[in-house]
Amino acid sequence: MKYDTELLNNIPIKEVAQILGIEINKNTKAMCFAGHDTKTPSLSFQYSKNKFKCFGCGIGGGPINLIMEYGGVDFQEACQWLMDRFIHDSSNQCIKKKVFKQDIKKIETNEYQPNAEIYEWIINNTTLSKKAIDYFKARNINEDTLRYFNIRDILLTNEFFNEAKKRWGIDRLVQCGLWINNDQKSRPIWWQDVIVFPFYNHENKINYLQGRFYDHPKIRWMNLSSIESTIFNEQILKDLKVGEKVVITEGLTDALSAKEFGWNVIGIMGASNFKSSYVSILKNYDIYIAPDNDAGGEKFFQSIQRFFSQIKTIKRIQIPKQYNDLNEVIKGRII
Repeated sequence: MKYDTELLNNIPIKEVAQILGIEINKNTKAMCFAGHDTKTPSLSFQYSKNKFKCFGCGIGGGPINLIMEYGGVDFQEACQWLMDRFIHDSSNQCIKKKVFKQDIKKIETNEYQPNAEIYEWIINNTTLSKKAIDYFKARNINEDTLRYFNIRDILLTNEFFNEAKKRWGIDRLVQCGLWINNDQKSRPIWWQDVIVFPFYNHENKINYLQGRFYDHPKIRWMNLSSIESTIFNEQILKDLKVGEKVVITEGLTDALSAKEFGWNVIGIMGASNFKSSYVSILKNYDIYIAPDNDAGGEKFFQSIQRFFSQIKTIKRIQIPKQYNDLNEVIKGRII
């Protein structure tokens, strides 16, 4: 089927973003739905040009591209999705239909799911290199902490993912968020030297992975594609008693730093990644938040505080003003 791409790309991109649930601020910026933003938004919208661009991961384009990137769908599916939700009258004016963000393909289907078997294969077939140990040593995080969290790194990503492709096949790697495969590109989500952080659940099964590039000039963190994030170090909760102190950090580096202080810690990948379902998991503990000393940190604290507002009071660990985050204060041990 042929589509009027000019018409579809003239649908107001702001309205398309609203349907998808992308929250655009007054500066026409948003947190990128690819998941790599943890503090400041890198997704930018130009309403005059009806375009979007992420200055973190490089994706961009018009409404059709926005649907392709957000939903992980191909060109035909993106066009049809827009056709199904926008119609035009005899004067070719686009009229938005009443729809909800839950109707995007990546949410309404079970095509993309975590795969503990593949994630554990990743961790079991990688090691913690000297490069990783030195990288964290420079940030005052010791090797014992890295091994506690079972952190690994991949230095020869092309060779490694060629082996993964032979072992599991591209389809299964795509379904668990480790590979992107569409008309524009086919590649693993990590394409250069990367540190891999495994997320373990209550059953000690890996239900998520996050990657931290060593040397990319723009992108630091790269998440799984189309897989919802979870709680980092959730497995610690199964051994805690009711009322014990649990510290929630903004991101994973701060979680490692909190471990250096000897705290019971879990990590959340930014304010937008805290889910209401976490409240029932955490409500029986004495909750402390350790936000960064910036606007993003304040948003992180306020967001989590709202989730708990009807249940309990949460507390704040105030980082001294001369430091931005927990990692900057490890050496002084002043908290």
